Amino acid sequence: MTPIAIGLSVAEGLARTVARAGAPRVESVGAATGLDFGKMLSDVASSASQSITAAEKTSVAAIHGKASAREVVESLMLAEQKLQVALSVRDKAVAALQEISRMTI
Repeated sequence: MTPIAIGLSVAEGLARTVARAGAPRVESVGAATGLDFGKMLSDVASSASQSITAAEKTSVAAIHGKASAREVVESLMLAEQKLQVALSVRDKAVAALQEISRMTI
């Protein structure tokens, strides 16, 4: 499995997890911005997924001679950056859930 495919599956998995969990609204922030935490997580994951797909398309266009090496590098770097954000958000969410599970009742 290529790194891009792995990143795409991670981003899609994060989006599915958020959709399934139905994260509750954060009232203090959600009321001010109109967004809830689940929507924000879903947006991060879909943004990463879309940038990875765009990077793949740019790479294919370069193979066919329709895109420059600079465009390929820029799109891959953007995809990598967005994937790192999605992975960081996922790691923090997992750490928070683990901390909650360790709490005594």
